[in-house]
Amino acid sequence: MKEQSTHNHTYFYGFHSRKYYKIFITNDGIYGAKIAGTIPDAIMADIMLPRNPAGFFLEPVYNKKIMKRHEKENEIDQSAIENKQILQLDKKNFFWKKEDITVVSIQPKMSSFTWPAKNSGTIIFQLQNKKKKPFIIYPEQNLTDLTESFENIIQNVKTNK
Repeated sequence: MKEQSTHNHTYFYGFHSRKYYKIFITNDGIYGAKIAGTIPDAIMADIMLPRNPAGFFLEPVYNKKIMKRHEKENEIDQSAIENKQILQLDKKNFFWKKEDITVVSIQPKMSSFTWPAKNSGTIIFQLQNKKKKPFIIYPEQNLTDLTESFENIIQNVKTNK
């Protein structure tokens, strides 16, 4: 089952540089919208709280961050992607034209970044300027559907088994 937004674009969630993004696959390219930091949901909060000596006191802070994440995601879902309105919502949001993406590499091996929570591996975008942008796919998502969506717009999609 493909994840769909109110825009009818396939999307997935992923961590990049300790930020949590909702990434849309469109006919024009890839849009990324930052929706949270390292604590995007209750599962990650449950993992992080015991690791912190002040975890008990931080629980209300994490709960507030999770609520803000959902509010931000709702705002993004109501924004127009096609006219790039989404880019104005946060300076970390981005758009890569499909022509600027040379390779999409999908690696299904679970990353240890979210351990013990499960993730679906990593997607690495290689851009024309030779920069690589890795995203840890969290929570678990259907890689077959994501691969198909990428193949519809990007010529070079690699899947490592």
